[in-house]
Amino acid sequence: MPLFVENLTAHGHLHLEDETRRLLLQMSPATTLRLLAGERRTYRLHGLCHTQSTPLGGRIPIQTCMDPSAGHPQRPPMDLVGRCGGP
Repeated sequence: MPLFVENLTAHGHLHLEDETRRLLLQMSPATTLRLLAGERRTYRLHGLCHTQSTPLGGRIPIQTCMDPSAGHPQRPPMDLVGRCGGP
């Protein structure tokens, strides 16, 4: 926390009174997380993943790297894993 406070103050992004600065630097990480929990919930991403199941999900045959080769050259290799950064 001291590094962040000093850098933000030095670059003009944070303006604190001395008493506020002292209290901020004395705050434990657990207290910081507890106070910011509501704000973090506001910015949590949800419902943005594009790999949701469809009604066709069970009807489309999928071959993984662990399956023996089916000998069907017409099936192009596909990757259906979403890399959208969600949980």
